[in-house]
Amino acid sequence: MGIPLLSTLTKIRFARVASLSLKVIQFWNRGDSRRIAKRNALIWSLDIDEGIDIAIYLLGAFERSTLRAYSGLLSPGNVVFDIGANCGAHTLPFAQLVGPFGRVLAFEPTNYALQRLQTNLQNNPALLDTVALHQIALTDSQNASPRTELYAGWPLNSDEGLHPTHGGRLHDTIGAKFMTLDEFVFQSKIEKLDFIKLDVDGNEPEIISGGVNTLKMFHPSILMEWCPSLFLDPIYDAREIQTTLSDLGYRVSIVLKRGVKVSDWSIISKSLPTGGSVNVLLQ
Repeated sequence: MGIPLLSTLTKIRFARVASLSLKVIQFWNRGDSRRIAKRNALIWSLDIDEGIDIAIYLLGAFERSTLRAYSGLLSPGNVVFDIGANCGAHTLPFAQLVGPFGRVLAFEPTNYALQRLQTNLQNNPALLDTVALHQIALTDSQNASPRTELYAGWPLNSDEGLHPTHGGRLHDTIGAKFMTLDEFVFQSKIEKLDFIKLDVDGNEPEIISGGVNTLKMFHPSILMEWCPSLFLDPIYDAREIQTTLSDLGYRVSIVLKRGVKVSDWSIISKSLPTGGSVNVLLQ
């Protein structure tokens, strides 16, 4: 069974064409890539030279199929962890779905993305009491060495200094805290956790490793980007994730292709093009 997926770099190339075309059509903006746009009842401050932003601007949302998937899973009053929140592409829709009696905790360690997330949240004051922002990089050990830079931008107007696989750009983590998921949950006295979105560009193995007790305690549904090629040790780390999650009682399924449901790790991984990724649901 094959799953037609595009590599991240291919998606970036499509986005570049869309961004350039948009700026040519709207030449009266004098090349300014910044936009304020209302999409799905949310007000966004966007930069159409960024991959995530151009998707929101043109399509109304980033990863629309992902949004459809978790819209059917979340309910008012739910508690969500958005790990790898970036500019808030999913943080804000999460807040809409869980409502004023729910809670969204957004984890974003880079200053670049955190500032953009803060701006987008301030654009939507009705969501301010629902979302809590945390400049935290989750790790696999309380003694893990802090990283001074992490990937947080996907620029469409440059190839210099970008990641060769996913096209990301590094941004500083000055001021960020580094801790395990278990440590955060303990220190914050979290009593409820229904859903986790995990998209951290290859750092998923260490976050899961540092959050085993949390997953065991709450067994939240997890929507995770699956891209083994980004793992430090692709084969070993992929097996470790699968074993850990299986031992915790999780089953995997692919959720982003209409009419196709796959519940086998090997099929999912073999279906990925070089540098490609897919979001998988773990329940």
